[in-house]
Amino acid sequence: MAAKVEFFRVGNGDMTLVTFESGKTLLIDCHIRKKADDPEDDTPDVAAQLKDRLKTDGEGRPYVDAMLN
Repeated sequence: MAAKVEFFRVGNGDMTLVTFESGKTLLIDCHIRKKADDPEDDTPDVAAQLKDRLKTDGEGRPYVDAMLN
């Protein structure tokens, strides 16, 4: 499997999730906006999108292996 790069639209720039061949993950520029919780606002819910893609630990908590902000 080749490395995979996913971009999440967060407004000014993108948040990026890199998944390497080893399965390790790197999250770059994490930007989760509170407006996304408002059902009347069209701000993308990148937190939910990200959680769908992350591994979880033994207690079901999503995580990344490294973060660059």
